[in-house]
Amino acid sequence: MWQRRRIGARTLGVLVGVLVLALTACAPESPVTEYTGANGSAVRVEWRDYPGHAYTDPDQVLQAPVAEKADDRARNVIRAIERRLTAEFGLEWEHGPGEEGLYPQEGNGYGGSSLYVTYNSAPRQSDGVPAFDDWERVLEVVDEVAPAYGFEPVRLEGVSVSGEESAVEPERADEDGVWQWSAAARAGGQWLDVSITDIERDPSGDAEKEMAGAIDAGWSGQSVSLSYGATTLHHRDRETFLERLQPFRGLERPAATTSD
Repeated sequence: MWQRRRIGARTLGVLVGVLVLALTACAPESPVTEYTGANGSAVRVEWRDYPGHAYTDPDQVLQAPVAEKADDRARNVIRAIERRLTAEFGLEWEHGPGEEGLYPQEGNGYGGSSLYVTYNSAPRQSDGVPAFDDWERVLEVVDEVAPAYGFEPVRLEGVSVSGEESAVEPERADEDGVWQWSAAARAGGQWLDVSITDIERDPSGDAEKEMAGAIDAGWSGQSVSLSYGATTLHHRDRETFLERLQPFRGLERPAATTSD
C-alpha cells in the first residue's frame, strides 16, 4: 500500500539549496566592464545594473517626451497630419481599434530591470484612401508636417503585393497589384507609423483574406492609418535614470545576454 512520506526540514532545506544552485548555474552571467575613472580610481560596473536596455540608445530615449506627455505629442502630430490630408484629399478620420497605453520594459537585456516604458498611441484611420498615384503625395505631406515635431524624413519600409503573403521590398512599390505601403518616420526614441491600404487593388483576393481578422476588429481595408509610439521614461524616474546611467556613460554596450 502506498504510504505518504514526510520530508524533514533538513531534507527540504537541502533540496531548496540544490534548486537554487541549479537555477543560478543556468542563469546567464551579467557582463562586467572595468575602467579608470576621471579621478584615476578603478571603476567596475555590472551591466545587470544598467537602467536602460542593451539595444536602445539612452540619448535617443532622453530626447523623447516623458511618458506623461507622450499622449499630447501623439495627438498634436497626428492631428496636424490629418488636417493636411483632409484638406488635400477630403478624408475624414476616426479611431482605429486599440487604445493608447504605456508598457514597462521587461528587462535591460542583461538580467536586470529597466526604467524604460513604451508608449503606443491610439491609432487613427481615414474613411477612404487616395488614388494610388497620390500615395507618394501622402508621404510627402507627412514629410512637410512631421519635421516640426523633430522627425526625420519618412521612409517606405515595406509594400504588400497581390498574391504574396507578406511585406516585400520597398523597391517594388510601383508594381501592379501593390495594395499596401508601410512607412515610418523616426525621432530619437519616437516613431510615427504610416500605412496606406487599398485591398481593392489586389485582384487575387488574397489581401482581403489576409486582412479579414483586422477588418473584423475594426480596421478598414481602404484607408490611411497613423500611429505614434515612443520609448521613454516616467517623469518621476528621469533623475534616477540619469544617476544610474552615469557609471555607464561613454561605455560600449555589450551584446544582450537575455532575451527581454
